[in-house]
Amino acid sequence: MKAILKQSTEELLTLMKEFDPGMTRSLEAQLVEVVEHIGYLKKQMKRLKASDLEYVMMVSLELDNAKGSLKKLTEEE
Repeated sequence: MKAILKQSTEELLTLMKEFDPGMTRSLEAQLVEVVEHIGYLKKQMKRLKASDLEYVMMVSLELDNAKGSLKKLTEEE
């Protein structure tokens, strides 16, 4: 039991020596920046998706109008 406690204590001390608060803060700042960028990209994708949907609806309407015009022309002939 004492050997396990001693080994655990040594491992804990090693980890504490390796811990760098400055690096942790830097990584946290980078994470915040990446999360903000992801949010921006999500907004852009949503806007583009809406724009694409609007374009598809417009083209579909134009095609329907063109089909209607062709049908009228063929009926007149």
